[in-house]
Amino acid sequence: MKTLKKTFIMIILTLICVILIDNYNRAKDEQKLEKKKEDGKIDISEPDEKEDKPDEPSYYVTLLALGQNYMNDSVIHSGQREDGSSNYDFLFEGVKEKLDSADISAMCIGSVIGGNNLSVSGYPTFNSPEEFCDATIAAGIDAVAMANVRINNMGSDAISSCIDIWKSKSETTGQSDSIRVLGIRASQEESFVNIIEVNGLKIALLDYTAIVTEAISNEEAYKINFFGDYANGSANLEKLSENTLAQINEACNTADFVVAFASWGLENTHDITATQERFAKQLTEAGVDLIIGNRPNYLQKVEWITSENGNRALCYYSLGNFTSSENTTDGLLGGMAKVGIKVDQGLTVIDEENTGLIPVVTHYTYSGLGDEVDVKGTLPLALYTEEMAAEHGIKSKYGVAFSRETLLSLVNNTVDAGWILEQ
Repeated sequence: MKTLKKTFIMIILTLICVILIDNYNRAKDEQKLEKKKEDGKIDISEPDEKEDKPDEPSYYVTLLALGQNYMNDSVIHSGQREDGSSNYDFLFEGVKEKLDSADISAMCIGSVIGGNNLSVSGYPTFNSPEEFCDATIAAGIDAVAMANVRINNMGSDAISSCIDIWKSKSETTGQSDSIRVLGIRASQEESFVNIIEVNGLKIALLDYTAIVTEAISNEEAYKINFFGDYANGSANLEKLSENTLAQINEACNTADFVVAFASWGLENTHDITATQERFAKQLTEAGVDLIIGNRPNYLQKVEWITSENGNRALCYYSLGNFTSSENTTDGLLGGMAKVGIKVDQGLTVIDEENTGLIPVVTHYTYSGLGDEVDVKGTLPLALYTEEMAAEHGIKSKYGVAFSRETLLSLVNNTVDAGWILEQ
C-alpha cells in the first residue's frame, strides 16, 4: 500500500514539473517574440486578405464594338504628315475612354490593308494604310472584323499580306496577345473561330461576309469566311453553308458566348434587306448570341431575334460608319454597340440593363481649298456640341444642313429609344 502511495505521489510531482517547465518555456518564447517586434525583425501589421486569396473571376464581360472604318481618301490624307509619315491615332482619341472601360473591344474594317507597297487609296479600290493598324492597336482594340465586301479588291495575295501586317504590327508593340484578325485566314488548316477568355468567360468571335465586289478564285476562296457556299464568283445568299454551321457549333461547344460579325446588306440605306433578315434568323438558330452588322454605311435598327428552335440573339443590323468623310449626315453618324455579358442561373446571357447603342459622329473641317476635307476624329454624340456642328465641313463644302438636332432626330428615327444608352 505504501509503495502504491509513493508511486502516485511521484506521478503528481512529475506532472507538476512538466507544467512548470512548459510555462517557463512559453514565457521565454513570448519574451523573445516581443523583443523581435521591438527590433522590427517581424511584421506585426494586419494580413491583407486580398493578397491571401487569389482573384476570383467576376463572370461579367463588357464588349464594345465599333462600326465600319471607311477609309475614304480624305481620311487617309488627314493622317499624312509633312515629313512623309502617317499617323491615325486621332481617329480614336474621342472614344478612348470608352475603349479603356471595355473588357473586349472590336472594330469592323471596310477594306483590305494589303500593304503600302500596293498603293494606298480610298474609293474605289480601298487599300487602307498600314499605319492605321498601328493606331488601332495603340487604341487597345482586341479584334478586327476583316471579312468585308472589299477584302479582295487588291487580289488574294493582299489578303495574306493583310494578315501578316496585323501580326507584325502586334509583335512590334510587344503585346502578349496579338490583335485577333477575324474572317480571313492564310491557310485552310487555320480555324475561323477566335476565342478570348476574360473574367472567367470564354467569348467566341466569328466574322462573315455575304459577298465580295471582286471575285476570288475557287482555289483561294478559303481565305474569306462567307455566310453561304462560294463558287465560281458567286455566293449563296439563301442559307448558311455547312462550314459556317460547323464553325458556330465549334464555338458553342468551346465558348460561353458567341458573337458573329456580319458584312451584309445594301449601302447607304437604313432599310434591312431580306438577306440580312434571313441570315440573322439562321445565325440565331445555329446558336449565335450576338450579331454585329456592318457595310451599309448607315445606322440600322437593333432588335431581338427569336428563331423557331427557341434560340434568342441580339442583332445590331448595322453600326454605320465609325470613321468616314461622307457628304451626308447619315454617313457621318454611326454607333458603338455596348453589350454586357453575364452569368444568370448558370447561363451566359446578355445583361439587358447595360446593353445598347452609343451614337457617334465623325467631325471634319474644310478649308475651302482642294477636294479633300480634314478629318478630326470621331466622338460620342453626347459630347458633340451645337458649336462643333456649326463648324462641320459638310456645311461649307457640300451645303448640307447639319446640326446636333438633325443628328439626334436621325438616331431616334432609326433605333428604338430603349436601345440608346446616351445622346
